[in-house]
Amino acid sequence: MTRMYFSASGCQGVTSGTTGKSYDADRQGFIHVDDPVDVKVLKAGGYLQAGGMPRISRYWRCDKCNWDATINHCARCDSHKLRRVEQ
Repeated sequence: MTRMYFSASGCQGVTSGTTGKSYDADRQGFIHVDDPVDVKVLKAGGYLQAGGMPRISRYWRCDKCNWDATINHCARCDSHKLRRVEQ
């Protein structure tokens, strides 16, 4: 399921013109779209896809507490002795 939102505040939801499905906004203003066709249509209509952490191929890992970070600093144990990981 894809979380999407509209850049204008106060959006209560949307009905897809392609599939006819209605999506109501949750308390944070996100709609949860389960049809890939609707995702494409809503993106074209101005909706944005909410994302989490981007997938990266190079990152740092703290061997002390097993934390993965995008920079050479561990947020859990405050260490700067992380090793570089490349996938």
